[in-house]
Amino acid sequence: MSRLFLTSDAELGRRIVIKILPPELTSQMMLARFRRESEVTARLQHPHIRPVISAGVRDGLACYIMPLFEGQPLRALLEREGSLPVAEGVRILTEVADALSYAHKQWVAHRDIKPENIFIQDGHAVLADFGIAAAPGGGMGNEGGERLTGTGMSLGTVGYMAPEQALGDRNVDARADIYAAGVVGYEIFAGVPPFTGPTEQAVLVAHLTRVAIRLDDVRRDTPAVLSATIEKAMQKEHVDRFQTAAEFREAARGTIAVKSKLAFRIRRMRGRQRAWKIALPIAAVAVAAIATTIAIRFRGPSASAEFVTFAVAPFNAPNATQVGCKSAISRAEALRSPTLHEPDFRTVRFPARVSQK
Repeated sequence: MSRLFLTSDAELGRRIVIKILPPELTSQMMLARFRRESEVTARLQHPHIRPVISAGVRDGLACYIMPLFEGQPLRALLEREGSLPVAEGVRILTEVADALSYAHKQWVAHRDIKPENIFIQDGHAVLADFGIAAAPGGGMGNEGGERLTGTGMSLGTVGYMAPEQALGDRNVDARADIYAAGVVGYEIFAGVPPFTGPTEQAVLVAHLTRVAIRLDDVRRDTPAVLSATIEKAMQKEHVDRFQTAAEFREAARGTIAVKSKLAFRIRRMRGRQRAWKIALPIAAVAVAAIATTIAIRFRGPSASAEFVTFAVAPFNAPNATQVGCKSAISRAEALRSPTLHEPDFRTVRFPARVSQK
């Protein structure tokens, strides 16, 4: 297990992190490979890769010196949030894949991709600890290259190691990083790793033999194309995965494009529905106005107005059946008598139209 120390750079007045590699990686052969490797990893300059300030061997111990990031590890974010929104998760995944694509072109593999080694700073992903298990020119499809790990030695984290890496295959290449990035992506969206178990051996066996539950079955709002992208990255056989990190990056980025197009179509359909909801009442009013105009224009000759008086007798509406109606009628008849005045009665005069002959 590597050890981290936080200290300050006395010359430049900045805070730095010193990471000392495990003692089992400090044999003479390993230290020689480490020196050659550190020269390559120090040249990695990418916005999504944590830079290495210096590296060397002190008192028989190999160490890296890196700047201190104020951001938080992806692990802390997942522990707090559980899972991330699709758009945010895809952005993190594409940035990690972009960093891997750049490093692989420099013949450097990471071999320990996991949430603890991905930092979120100002909303963007930064890949840390690059090159600790990598090898300049080795393990990248070049069987003659050298590697920090030897034959039969598996260096990495069990929950994120590709099957060939877990088995100590000598020909592990950059596609092991793609597998690990797919596992991280699964955890970003599902909130849990694809494989779990009571022991590391059980988890290792699951990675070797089991097929993960589809991501869109675990989380219903996952686009099918994103689920298929993660599934391809996590294939057991490296020949069935994305062959480059750039392919993985573009596939993940394309899932957002598909989702954006779908969202645009939905918004456009809803906009049309709102337009119809507004247009239909306006059209109905217009039709009614036209119909009224036509009716007035083509009606018969005007008639002289004559007022007709009606008596409105109050009665209890809920009881306006046989008794109520009879009472109302009797009151209306009583109104005809000039000697009877009922204060509850109201008279209403309506103009009556009399046809001219």
